Amino acid sequence: MDQTYEWDDDREETTFTKITKKDATIEDICKAVEAFSIEEFAESNFNYERKGLRSHAAVDKILCWKDEPLETSLIIQDDREVSTTAVQLFHHVMSYMCDRKSSHSATDHAIAIINILYRECNVNDALTDEICMQICKQTTNNPSYKSNDRGWTLLLVVLTCFSPSQNLMPYLLSYCMSNINADIGECAALAKRVLLVCPKSFRLGRRLDVPAPMELEALWGREDLSVRIYFLDGRSTHTLINSWTTVCDIVVSMATKLGCLSHDPYWLFEVEEDGSERLLDENDRVLDVLASWHVTVDGGYTDESLPTLVYKVRVCVSPTYTLALTLTLTLTLSRLCP
Repeated sequence: MDQTYEWDDDREETTFTKITKKDATIEDICKAVEAFSIEEFAESNFNYERKGLRSHAAVDKILCWKDEPLETSLIIQDDREVSTTAVQLFHHVMSYMCDRKSSHSATDHAIAIINILYRECNVNDALTDEICMQICKQTTNNPSYKSNDRGWTLLLVVLTCFSPSQNLMPYLLSYCMSNINADIGECAALAKRVLLVCPKSFRLGRRLDVPAPMELEALWGREDLSVRIYFLDGRSTHTLINSWTTVCDIVVSMATKLGCLSHDPYWLFEVEEDGSERLLDENDRVLDVLASWHVTVDGGYTDESLPTLVYKVRVCVSPTYTLALTLTLTLTLSRLCP
C-alpha cells in the first residue's frame, strides 16, 4: 500500500513540482533543491535516539560509511518487521559494495534487493526510502573509491524500478548535487546521472518486473544497450537505450535522426510474425516491452517467434495522406541508408 505524505511546508511541495517537470534540466533541479540537505531529512526521520542525545553529532555519526551491519533501520519505522527487513537489505548493500565478504556476485545481491523491494513494497513503500538512505550513508566518507562507485551504481539499480517518496526526493537530489563535483572515482558522473533519472523514475512509476542481469551489468559498466528498429521495407537501424528509455524517447530520437519536421505522424509498433501489431504506449519502457516477449503464459521463458519493433506511420487521416507519409519516410531512408 502506498504511503500518504504530508508536506512539512509549502517549500517541499513547490520544489517537488519543479523537479518532476518533464522538461526540467539539471540546472533547474539543482536550483530547486539547493536549500535542502540530506542531514535535514536525517534529523527529522532517522532512528538516531538509539545513539544517545538528539544532536547533529549523532546524525553525522549515523549518516556515515561503516563496515559493520545495522542493528535496526535508519529511518523510524512503525512496523518491526520492516525494521528487520531493513537490516537484511543493508547486508545486501554491503555485499554489493564489497564492504562485506560474500560468495555471491554483485548482480546476485542487486537482484535480491530488487526482489525484496517488490515483495515488501506491495504492502509498504517505506523500504524504498530506507535503502536510498542506506546507500547515502555508505557513500558518505567512504574510504574506498571502488566501494563508493558501487554504492552510486546500486542507487541507479534501485531507481530502475522504484523512486524515493515525494518527501525524500528533494533531500536525495540535494545529496546528489553535493557530489557532482566530487573527485573520488566516478562519483561525480554517477551522482549527476542519479540527479537526472530520479525524477524520471517517479514519473514513469514502478517497473513491471525485475531487470534482467544484462541490464544490471550494463548499469555497472555505465553502458547503454542497443536495440534494432525496423522499417516497413525491411531495412533497420540500431539505437541506444537504457533502463529509463521510453517508447516516446525512441520515437523522438528516430524523428530527429531521420530529419523529420515532427515526430507526430510516426510511431513505434510491436509487430508479430503473423503481421498483427500493437501501437505501443508512449510511457512504456522499451526494456519492459522487450522483456515481455520472452515471458510465456505460464511464467516461463521463450526465444521463439519474437515480435519486432517497427517504426512507421500511425496517422490514418486518409489513405492518400498515409501513403504520402510512408513515401516520405521511404525516400528519407533511401537517402540516409542507401
